[in-house]
This record gives sequence, structure tokens and C-alpha cells, in this order.
Amino acid sequence: MGVPWLHFILLLLAGVSGSIDAMGYLKLGHVLTANMTGTTVLLGIAAGQGKLLSAVRSLAALAGFVTGVAAGTLLVNRRDSTWVRTLSESLGVECGLMAVMAALWLVWMRKEPSLAVFGCIVLSSVAMGMQSATIRHLKIPGIVTTYISGTITAVVTGIVKHFKGVVGSLVHPGQETLPSALEARIDLQLWVFLVYGGAAALTALLYLRGMRILPLVPLVLILGVLGLLRVHQEMGGTQQETLGS
Repeated sequence: MGVPWLHFILLLLAGVSGSIDAMGYLKLGHVLTANMTGTTVLLGIAAGQGKLLSAVRSLAALAGFVTGVAAGTLLVNRRDSTWVRTLSESLGVECGLMAVMAALWLVWMRKEPSLAVFGCIVLSSVAMGMQSATIRHLKIPGIVTTYISGTITAVVTGIVKHFKGVVGSLVHPGQETLPSALEARIDLQLWVFLVYGGAAALTALLYLRGMRILPLVPLVLILGVLGLLRVHQEMGGTQQETLGS
């Protein structure tokens, strides 16, 4: 699979995370199920204010995410597995969780809101934990799709190093600047940031318009990822390419 294919998949996954976090904040009791840094802060605030229900929701998100990371790690850390197969299997499970969450949301959110909210928190956090473990296993420096603070840090760090190298080469001709591969990665990091925020904005817009299709947004995005992987396999992609190679 060529680099642009992988980049597009990473962007779609960032969109999944942005949409999921927006859904959690808007409809699931201000819980973030992809961004555990924010969830930990919300848990601390809820505990400090004595808001038991909010604390339980945040704890459920943390527990679900940890479970997802553990399950994802077990799934992707197998020898002699091509990265295409690894992505397909792990993200296939994530897609299944998203589908169950969408069904629970659409069918039970009005009938049994408390049960539906708790179920959606657990399902989405497990899915995001699996996605986080999967992307981590790909070992792409500076690229994450589930917590945007890491991406922002990588972007700013890369830009500062880039301009430091450029200025240094002007002051001291012949000094080596950063490789073009790093510049390309900075571009990807910026796109991950923009797609994450854009997906959150789209989800918020749908919410404000009273549309009930919110859970279908991340589901469609993850289905798009699986579709791309399937097309790549059918086109005779690099089946023997192993992860980390």
C-alpha cells in the first residue's frame, strides 16, 4: 500500500475519534471516550464536586478504553502478520462495536436513556482503545488519532525544529536541514488535527439540527477505512509487507 493510502486511512480514523468525542460530550453526559486526558480531568472534577453519576461515567470510559487497548494489543501483536491484515482485523472489531453502539443509540436512547448512555460510553471507549493500540503498533512517529494533544505537540515540535534547521542553514551554509520525510509527516499531522476538529464540528452541527444520525458518522468513516483496505487487497497490494518493516 502506498503512503497516500495509509495517510488517508489515518485521516479517516482521526475523523472517527473527533466525531466520537463530540458525541460523548454533547449526548453522553460530557464524557470523552477517545481522549483519556480529558476524561481523567472530567473524572477529577466530578469527584471533587461530589457528582457520583458523572464520575461513574468517566470511570466507565477509562475502564472501557483500557480494555480496548489490552484487546487491541493482543490482536495486533502477532508475528508474521501483514499490516493490512492486522488493520483489517482490529478495525473490523472496532466497526462491529460502532455498529452495536449505533443500534443502541438509535433504538434505546429515547426509551431507556440511562442504559443507552452507559452502553454507548463503554462500547465507544473500547473501540477507541482498540484503535489507539492499533495505530501505536504501526509505529508512525508523531502520529496519533485518538488524543489530539499528542498531535499538536508533534506538529509544533516539528515546525520549530524545521525552522531552526532552515535558519541554521542560512547562517551557516552547508548545515544539514531536516529531511523531506519529516516535512511530509508535519503535513500529515496538521491534516490529522484539522480532520479531528472538522469531524467534531460536523457532529455538533448535526446535533444542533436535531438529527438522530450522529452515531452513523463514525460508523460510516470506519466502514470507509475497511473498504479502502479491501480494495487494496483486491488490487494485489503488498501482502507480504509486515508491520514495522
